[in-house]
Amino acid sequence: MRRLLTFSALAPALFLSLSLSSLIGCSATVDADGPAEATALLDDGAKADALGANLSTQAGQLKVTVDPALTVTPIGQGFRYTVSGSTNRDLDGIQSFVPDDAFGEALLTGKRTFTVSLNDDHEINSVLSGMRLLVSFTVHGSTTSYTAGLLFAPRFAPRSGPSQIGVDTTVGAIWYAGQLAYRGKLRFTVTPSVVNGWTDQDLGPRISQSSARIYQDDWSFEGLKSGLVAGPVHFSIVDGAGKAYFRDADVRLVVKELALTTLDPYERWPQPTCAATVQRCLDKLPYGSADTASCGRYDQVRVCRVTQILPAFLPADGGSEIPAVVDGANQSLTPPRHVTAAVYRYDWSAVTPPAIRQILDGYVAFDRLDSVTVAGAAPRSELDAALAAWHLDGLTAALEHLVFIDRFEVGKITSGSTTWYVLHVPEAGIILVVTLQTT
Repeated sequence: MRRLLTFSALAPALFLSLSLSSLIGCSATVDADGPAEATALLDDGAKADALGANLSTQAGQLKVTVDPALTVTPIGQGFRYTVSGSTNRDLDGIQSFVPDDAFGEALLTGKRTFTVSLNDDHEINSVLSGMRLLVSFTVHGSTTSYTAGLLFAPRFAPRSGPSQIGVDTTVGAIWYAGQLAYRGKLRFTVTPSVVNGWTDQDLGPRISQSSARIYQDDWSFEGLKSGLVAGPVHFSIVDGAGKAYFRDADVRLVVKELALTTLDPYERWPQPTCAATVQRCLDKLPYGSADTASCGRYDQVRVCRVTQILPAFLPADGGSEIPAVVDGANQSLTPPRHVTAAVYRYDWSAVTPPAIRQILDGYVAFDRLDSVTVAGAAPRSELDAALAAWHLDGLTAALEHLVFIDRFEVGKITSGSTTWYVLHVPEAGIILVVTLQTT
């Protein structure tokens, strides 16, 4: 089962509404007792801040209707995100799930009404990133199996403000430097010299420029959620004459696709695999780039092998054993010889972990190392000999005690009197960097 995370309650209940002024539907003509499927899509051009129609589709004898706007409610120390819906037939049961795992909570609220709720943070973030939520319906008096597949997305609802700042309503999940990000788009009628975005909890997006008057705003889940439960999000620009403009936008969560089938849901919506076109695109990206959005959505990219992107590192807790081993080694070494060790973590959501060369190049970029030689993978025997010569015999055991994994790969970087050994634990997303200095 997946572990649920909680988030401190930040605001009273929010009841979010979204307009669906236009629905796109497609369905198959079938016999009443035969396999059937149908899909209804949210119009991406619909304004996100106005009331509108429900999302509705029918397969076989069952019609399912949902309010596409999720309701956000404080629950304990976190929040609950709820879809409300109805059917045209009496129901005996309902269940929400993802392949091989119960997911969310589906409840009957009447003979023909239901809710499906998702919790912080793992559940809601997972479906926003592109994972399809499945909902099975047991129809009273029927032996037909009906399953709905729901896709979700965040949306921006721009508040009234200066026309110089335009905020696109659509927000898409992308794979950026190994991590999930939610990308929006800003359009300006003036050429800005400065572009900013932030929330009241001081969380902001990564801003990048597409053209002179079009920018992208990439939000973490934490930033997006901050705008949702303690919003709005804020945008500002300064033009060439020094004049500032400000505009706010609310964050909405919506059902963007409602599909219904009587087929086996695992055959209708199989586990995603890497598309050849996506893999070819990823392989053609410049080495060391971070943005994969040109190749596909987050859920399309993460199932492929990403070899051109470098991981981004963050300092991590190294525990007590590793510093103790390093202190003991330095006491035994004759100055100026000395050793340091540091632990870092990285987020990497692709199915295949980064190769050791990507790890080494990523660390060189992270630590801004100049005039170094990236030697690549190093044999375990070489590492063991080096650690023994530097009185670091217990270091690998200390790493294993830290991550509870006894498997790692080794890389090497050199520069004059300094050698770096990088111990990479792919299963934990952890590296241990050991720096050996002779001067």
